[in-house]
Amino acid sequence: RVTQCVCEFTTFCRHPLQRNPTMGDEEIRKQIEKLQWEDAAKEEHRFWDSQPVPKMTEQVDSEGPLEPTEKQVRKEPLRLPEGFEWVDLTLDDDEEMTSAYELLRDNYVEDDDAMFRFNYSKEFLRWAAMPPGWRKDWHLGVRAQKTGKLLGFITAVPATVRVFDKSMKMVEINFLCVHKKLRAKRLAPVLIMEITRRVNLTGVFQAVYTVGSVVPRPVSGARYYHRTINARKLVDVGFTGLGPRMTMQRFEKLYRVADKPCLDGVRQMKEADVPAAYKLVSEYLKNFSLGKNLQVVTHSQSQRLLAATSLVVIFSYFFFLERRCCSGRGTSPTSRERPAACTYYCHSPLLYFNSTLTCYTLSGIID
Repeated sequence: RVTQCVCEFTTFCRHPLQRNPTMGDEEIRKQIEKLQWEDAAKEEHRFWDSQPVPKMTEQVDSEGPLEPTEKQVRKEPLRLPEGFEWVDLTLDDDEEMTSAYELLRDNYVEDDDAMFRFNYSKEFLRWAAMPPGWRKDWHLGVRAQKTGKLLGFITAVPATVRVFDKSMKMVEINFLCVHKKLRAKRLAPVLIMEITRRVNLTGVFQAVYTVGSVVPRPVSGARYYHRTINARKLVDVGFTGLGPRMTMQRFEKLYRVADKPCLDGVRQMKEADVPAAYKLVSEYLKNFSLGKNLQVVTHSQSQRLLAATSLVVIFSYFFFLERRCCSGRGTSPTSRERPAACTYYCHSPLLYFNSTLTCYTLSGIID
């Protein structure tokens, strides 16, 4: 069965783990994920247990839609609590984009200690939420009727996803965010159900999305790896710290970026490279049971791919985000904003990745 959830596992665990000298890192990772799964199976999931996704303890031995695609879809929007109203955001309008940007900047994904939060730029939000085929009614918000303030947000964008050997039209759900002061009003489930209703009206009945915890029911997992670049700044804002017997000088030397690329020929990607890059990544994605279908390359897709900074290596593609320090740490206001380069459609060995990283550092894009 195809579930409507793709979940990324975090790398933290509430259980004490005693390291076995004979146990490798991969075995430890699997144990942590197993414990996370067991924890999630014990918890009550009021919302997800009412949705068309398998239960955490359910045995899945077949594939296909979880519910009939011919079901009746409600025509009217879901009711909101008194004082709130639905709004379709026009993200190419600067004023409405600013309201979405500020909501995400102050209330979106942050670490467990509330020290860092993603600070998506307006340009990045437009790039991510307005790909070819985007729809305005899939940029869904909740406003306060009295003040007009944006208090909730969620987006869907079209995608063709391959599940095993079958390609299906789906949507990618992203940027689900509710103002911190309204979390108790359970607006998030209503946002999810309303965007589901709107997508269903177009004849699409599957979606993929990621979450930072284990909810019913993951079909895939991913891990984030951080590569420190400016060690001193990251220690200054509290993103990382010095370990026992580690000095700042040694720490900076350990993570110093090479002065020149390890490989020759690393350069900025051009439009002429896009078909070859699409072909390369499409072949790579065939190694997985679940992945995007990137077979067709259109001009609009080429321009979208080139909109973010990218380098041709044997294809390593980056987009840039900013993390905002929320704890007040940092010697200056500018030091509290930390840029991050995220690999996207990365299809390259570590040697190529390091060469790409060096090029960005030398060009001043990453500091």
